[in-house]
Amino acid sequence: MRIMSRASACLLLGLMAWETCAAAGLSALRDITDQRGGLDDRRFAALVDRVYADLKASGADGVGREPSASFEAAYLALFYSPKSAHLEDLQRAFAGLESQGAPTDAQIENLHVSLVRMRRFDAADALAARHPEAGLEPLPGRSPVTELPPGQRLAWRVEAGTDSQRLQAVGLPAPSDGILVSSHPHCGPSQRAAEAIAADPQLAALFARHATLLVHQAGRFAAAEEGAWRPGGVTLPLNWVHREADWPEVDSWATPVFYFLRDGQVVATVSGWSKEGQREALLAAADQAGLIPE
Repeated sequence: MRIMSRASACLLLGLMAWETCAAAGLSALRDITDQRGGLDDRRFAALVDRVYADLKASGADGVGREPSASFEAAYLALFYSPKSAHLEDLQRAFAGLESQGAPTDAQIENLHVSLVRMRRFDAADALAARHPEAGLEPLPGRSPVTELPPGQRLAWRVEAGTDSQRLQAVGLPAPSDGILVSSHPHCGPSQRAAEAIAADPQLAALFARHATLLVHQAGRFAAAEEGAWRPGGVTLPLNWVHREADWPEVDSWATPVFYFLRDGQVVATVSGWSKEGQREALLAAADQAGLIPE
């Protein structure tokens, strides 16, 4: 029987104790997506946290003792569940690798991506300076983060300057009535959705008035000109969220997903973009949210 078959039965069917799952070792964490099933992002992150905690407690495959195994486990946990505790584990393991003089370029890049994802920009810059041999892509300059007004949520926008790009901190109000769109500049369906919406006068007007584009807590930023939507002559910029946890309305950071809100509550969700588009589904959801004028 394959290791992940044991882990799958344990995690999803409750046929074994969690401690037995941990005994499956690092491979259970490597293949954790096999266990996702219908779990949304938050429930799946909780599953990852539990498997990772059990793996650390069991010490299987050297996790918690050997820097390389500990680094891989922490990186996987952070990839699926962006929590500061996982990043701290990752940094400790990397310090162990550095003390051995042994970090690979891939490990250096994985730590850099993780630091950016957790918005530890200064630490990412310091890592790049410490390991120039890895050829890490430098981060854009960035604005200072000032205290936001109550109720606003921190996000980042990539803005083009005269000869460089810049990360600009912005405060976004907590959504009330409107549309939150989980998108990404390198997602083909997201770009097809943007083009179809811009070409449809009714949808273009709807999104120009009500849509806010969000990008998950990503470890890389795309160029300023990538990914913006332009419905109805209005440019909707991408907002790279500072923390996914700041957006409880979004239960899946797949792309594209459209969340329609009324009085701050999600009343309808439209997921994906088929070849035929989602026009009728979007209009029905907008009507349910009270966004279509009578």
